[in-house]
Amino acid sequence: MGIPFRNLSSVAVVAGHGEIVAADQGRGEIATFDSLGVPLGFFVHTVPGPDGSRRDGRPSHLAVDAAGRLLVSDLEVPWVDVLDVRGRSVGRLVLPGDSLSYDDGAGALAVAPDGRIFVASRGRRGRIHVFGPDFVHRASWGEAGTDSARIADVTGLGVDAEGRVWVTCAATRFAVQVFDDAGRFQFGFGLHDLGPENFSLPAGVAFTGDGRAWVGDEIRQIVQVFDRTGAHLGMIGGLGNKPGQFQFPRALASDGRSMLVVAERVGNRFQVWRSR
Repeated sequence: MGIPFRNLSSVAVVAGHGEIVAADQGRGEIATFDSLGVPLGFFVHTVPGPDGSRRDGRPSHLAVDAAGRLLVSDLEVPWVDVLDVRGRSVGRLVLPGDSLSYDDGAGALAVAPDGRIFVASRGRRGRIHVFGPDFVHRASWGEAGTDSARIADVTGLGVDAEGRVWVTCAATRFAVQVFDDAGRFQFGFGLHDLGPENFSLPAGVAFTGDGRAWVGDEIRQIVQVFDRTGAHLGMIGGLGNKPGQFQFPRALASDGRSMLVVAERVGNRFQVWRSR
């Protein structure tokens, strides 16, 4: 979109405004764009160092809460940073002790329709943490492992209109697993195997207002689309640098209506699609 990203890691959409927020892990920056991709501004995401001084971070995942505040997971710290519209830190989501180390800290993020915030642990800890809109920890669930209903190496997290939590994992039997909001396994789909409907490296999930779920595949260079039951409906993309093609789609975001944003790790750009 005209900005020289160095390592585009995540995108989020500000519902109601259509503004797009992008995290550049390589530069430590978070930038904002309008719905057409016109830059509106950026700031460096800083985190406290061991001596208390601020240093550049490495933002990895983004989400926007119900009040319009920006939620940021950063590889340099184990918590979720809460920022105001000017990029100033106004709070933290501190994970419970079993996920408080830097290796197991905050990863993928999602905000539910009721305002609850879901945070996946990094790596193979296999935990999903739930916070209220007031940033108070409410619950944690999930078991580590690679079989169905287990969680490991979460690459994306999303909450659909029914409140179900969709988790994409790089290391579990099903690439996409769906849980209720209390962590009870509902179903999974997409094997790490050849063939349509399957995945090589699932990377992010987002939902459009028509009830469809969109799931990226960073190796196959596509985004696949499914209905609410996990039935395969089709795909978009393909390898390339032309409009409509992808170079390692890493993250997805939606405004919950028709807008779908796809961020590319190697392409270092994002593209805006409209669901119809």
